[in-house]
Amino acid sequence: MWSWDNGSTPTLVKRPTNKVRAYGNTKKYTRMTAGLVDGDEYTGWEMTAITAILLNAIGVYRVPSDHLFIYFVFLNQLTEEQFEVIKQNTILCDEHISARMALVCSHLINADDKGFHEAIDSDEPIELDDNYQAWCDDCERLWLQEEELSDTFKAFADMKVVCEECYFKIKDRNL
Repeated sequence: MWSWDNGSTPTLVKRPTNKVRAYGNTKKYTRMTAGLVDGDEYTGWEMTAITAILLNAIGVYRVPSDHLFIYFVFLNQLTEEQFEVIKQNTILCDEHISARMALVCSHLINADDKGFHEAIDSDEPIELDDNYQAWCDDCERLWLQEEELSDTFKAFADMKVVCEECYFKIKDRNL
C-alpha cells in the first residue's frame, strides 16, 4: 500500500509520494497509481527504487518481516537537536497514536463548515519548531477587529491541542 493511500500514515509523510503518483499517472504505470499493489518483495524493491530516484532519497530501508513488506524512503537526515525538537512537539492521540502537535480553536473541534484560517499555510512544509494553528470564521473576525493576540481573542478562541492528523481532518471538514 502506498503511503498516500494509507490512513495511518501522517500527512507530512504522505505528501512527497504524491510526486511518485503523478509520475505514475503520466507514464500510465498502475503500480504507481493504485493505492494497493499486488506483488512480492521484488515488486516492493522496484517501487522503492523508483521512489528513491524521483524523490532524491538519501537511503531506503525494508522492515524485516516474513509476511508483510514495508519499505521506507529517507529524504533527509536529522541531527540529534532536530530530533529533540520533533520529540517535544509530538503528542499522543487516541486515534492516531503519536503525531506532531497542532492547535485549533475550540469551535472547530467537532464542527463542520465553520471556515478555516491558518496562521501558517499547511500546504507547505513548516519548520521543525513550528506548529500548525487554525481558527474558524468567527475567530477570524475577532482577530481582524483586535489586530493582535489579545486576551479577548485568546479567551474566545480557546485553542485546543490536537495531533497533526486530526488537524487535517478538521481542515477538510471546515473548508
